[in-house]
Amino acid sequence: MFSGFLWLISFGCNQSKAKLKEEDSFYLKNGLMDRLSIPLIKPYKLIKTSDTEWRLELQTTKLFALSIHNVQGVDIVKNKILIYSKGGTEVNNTQYNELWFIIDPASLQEQVFPSVKAFKEALNEANINNINLRKPDVFYNEPHSEKR
Repeated sequence: MFSGFLWLISFGCNQSKAKLKEEDSFYLKNGLMDRLSIPLIKPYKLIKTSDTEWRLELQTTKLFALSIHNVQGVDIVKNKILIYSKGGTEVNNTQYNELWFIIDPASLQEQVFPSVKAFKEALNEANINNINLRKPDVFYNEPHSEKR
């Protein structure tokens, strides 16, 4: 009877570990097929689409865009993803050379700012200071624990 009890505990622990791995597998993936990817905060990740371009797939259609192209800067602060795009991204059916984004993965809120001034004002309102927008290649090479 005692060995049966131990088996049940062992089985339950193994099931919990398997479930935890499934839930965390998003963060363990470093590549999508033959492309590099950077898991940010679930469900958002950066994907390297060419030698020089990283993209972030959006989760809503609010901005009338599928993804943020030409990501040049990324940071995660207070569970928000901060993105700087330069080189062409279309939002709300308009092409922009530069854009800044604040993404709240918890609510899937995706905000876009056409100027650094508007971006900084939104950061101040959200009480976010000390940001460090790094190139995705630099961000990719940092330890995961520092990113989240």
